[in-house]
Parts: sequence; C-alpha cells; structure tokens
Amino acid sequence: MRWRSGWGAEVEVGLLVEQLDRLAAKRGTSRNRVILQACEELLAEHQGDWPRGFFDSALSPEDLAELRAGATQMESTILASRRER
Repeated sequence: MRWRSGWGAEVEVGLLVEQLDRLAAKRGTSRNRVILQACEELLAEHQGDWPRGFFDSALSPEDLAELRAGATQMESTILASRRER
C-alpha cells in the first residue's frame, strides 16, 4: 500500500512500518513510543510557528469557561486511563 505524504513524497507503508520497527528495536522501545517521540520533537521544533491570531477567541466568556471545563475533564480522563494500564 502506498501513501502520499504531506510534502508530496510517496511512501510504501509496509516499508515505513518496518523502518519504525527497526528503530524501535534499536532504541529498546515500542513503535508507538518512537512515533510519539517524533511527534513531540516536531512540535517542540515548531512550537512558536502559529499563525498570528490563531489562538484568539471569539467565544463568549460562558462558552470559553465551558470549553476549559471540558478540556480539563478530558485531560483528567486521559490521565486516569493511562494510569490504569
């Protein structure tokens, strides 16, 4: 199966998975951990590259408070599920 990356390169998915598995084995970790680390590194590298106004909110104070409460609840649920593993 082939996949076209965001930058236009075609990637053979099976080959990509094999490369991830080899890297994970070399690092003594899982494929998922390698993917998460790559994402974390990419986000850290581009941490300040957000378009101007991206985080500006047109929400009312009530909607913003509800959004924050929902985010806090979601974060608590995710953290609790990680502890249960």
